[in-house]
Amino acid sequence: MTVAALMFPALFALVLAGIPVAFSLAIVSAGAGLVAFGPNVFGQLYGSFYSAATNFILAAIPMFVLMGAILERSGIAERLFKVMQIWLGRLPGGLAVATIAMGAVFAAAAGVVGAVEVMIGMMAIPAMQRYRYNNSLIAGTICAGGSLGTMIPPSVIAVMYASLAQISVGELLAGIASPTEAAAVGALGALVVCVFYGRFSIGMLREALKITVRISAMILLIVAAGTMFMGTFAANGGSRLIRSAVESAGFGEVGVIVFFLVIVLLLGFVLDWTANVLICVPLFTPFVRQAGIDPVWFGTMVIIVIQTSYLTPPMASSIFYLKSIAPPDMTYGQMYRGVLPFIFLQLVTLAIVALFPAIATWLPDQIEGF
Repeated sequence: MTVAALMFPALFALVLAGIPVAFSLAIVSAGAGLVAFGPNVFGQLYGSFYSAATNFILAAIPMFVLMGAILERSGIAERLFKVMQIWLGRLPGGLAVATIAMGAVFAAAAGVVGAVEVMIGMMAIPAMQRYRYNNSLIAGTICAGGSLGTMIPPSVIAVMYASLAQISVGELLAGIASPTEAAAVGALGALVVCVFYGRFSIGMLREALKITVRISAMILLIVAAGTMFMGTFAANGGSRLIRSAVESAGFGEVGVIVFFLVIVLLLGFVLDWTANVLICVPLFTPFVRQAGIDPVWFGTMVIIVIQTSYLTPPMASSIFYLKSIAPPDMTYGQMYRGVLPFIFLQLVTLAIVALFPAIATWLPDQIEGF
């Protein structure tokens, strides 16, 4: 278990040193496996990698990304934003509401917070500054809107969580079609809309496919490396280590939930959401089931916490994404102040879901009964 205890510090050290998350996970997995089991571990690592790469549910990810890429490359996304401006622009704070709405739509479609924030930011910042919106409000709305895709179907995080926790994706998203079917229909629908509006071209499709390949490869490589990491962690006694820590602390059901959610929040400061889900879900799910906690309810809270970690200083990744395209007069201080009200709203939402589990479980239970 000594090797397992050292895996997370080693992972954080590599990530903070600037090594990509996927390679950090793979390096730590290979190193820990070699120390504990010798060269034979590479066969096990290959099996974990192959199993993750061929998971049918995860085939939904490239299709969701393609849908978002087609809408963005064709210019339909920009047209939608202009429509939102017309509908909501005359209301108090109308542009801010339009920005959050568009961020939610495209975060749900693309599933990658950074890409959505850059896309929405490039459209929203000039318009909001033209109407003299405060820089803090501009930053807060873009960061918060870009992170909403973690909760709104089709949510790539929810698809991955359901796959790892071995629960029905339909239960988590309360949807009719499977995520893979919905993703394929969504991508085809985006292409049809693109043709209908006369925005289709071979060059546009080529660019959308390039974006899809790049983002999907990034996500799926992290998925495969994360599966290797958790397999090695478990083989080195990591699950027993966590179990002994929880039992020695004497947590009750509420204590277990709070303990796990705090870990998810802290990991969200350092790791991408993909790595966070891949590390935490296989680790926590057995304890959650053993404690009799509803996995759909717990999964909903985990996703809310991951969404909150995007916004929470000092390591708010959403702010760093936005800063890459923000004008020079928009400072980090203004951005941090801008996200604080939205962090408060996130925590209120988390508290409501925690106190009233039926908010997360009632609709899936009703649909499952048909």
